[in-house]
Formats: sequence, structure tokens, C-alpha cells
Amino acid sequence: MYVITDEGRKNFINLTPHTITLLDEHGNEIFDLGGVNPSPRVEEVKTGVKEVQVNGSSMFKIYTSKNVGVNGLPAPKEDTYYIVSRIVAEYAEDRDDLLVPDEFVRDSEGRIIGARAFKQIENETA
Repeated sequence: MYVITDEGRKNFINLTPHTITLLDEHGNEIFDLGGVNPSPRVEEVKTGVKEVQVNGSSMFKIYTSKNVGVNGLPAPKEDTYYIVSRIVAEYAEDRDDLLVPDEFVRDSEGRIIGARAFKQIENETA
């Protein structure tokens, strides 16, 4: 969806599987973007496993894993922001075109009905 901002005309593309509703400070809808499926995902590999016994008989596994890449994330495009999950934004730390919903608004039952902001994830470098 193209919108006019103080930075000029920007395209906002929702790459999450959820509809994103952006609300102003009064709860009015600014825009609503449908989600996509499949959405970009961080790929991981399992690096280890241990088995844990519970109550002397039942067993379950605890895996260790590491992130190795992002699948399904389009290349940067001029004047375009991509709305993604936080883990995708954290892994793709070299990208400045990724936005994550922030300042969630919830209904009386605690369900998220919108967001008042987006954020860009900054990763610390050692």
C-alpha cells in the first residue's frame, strides 16, 4: 500500500501472516494491511539434543539450534518498507527497510487489535 509520508511516497508491504492495523493515538485506523502466507522465516538447524526424564518414566527432548538464514525475504526496493516479524528483523540486521509492529493496542479480552507504531531493530555490535 502506498502512502504519502513526510519522507515522500512510501510503499508498506506486510510480510507477516497477520493483518496489521495501524492506529493513531486516538484509536482511529490509519491503514490496514492483509498478511501473506507463506511469510519470511528464519531458517535454523538443530545443533544438539538432550533427553529429559520426567516422573521416572516420560521422556522429552530439548534441542539446541542456531539461525542460519532467512527464507522468503524480498530484496530491498526503493521507497519500500517491509513489515516482518521481530526475529526476521533481528536476523537481517543489515537491512534498514524492515519494520516490526510496536505499541500494540488490545481489546477488553487482551487480543491485539492494532499497533500505534513500527520500530526498526538495531543490533549491537561488539
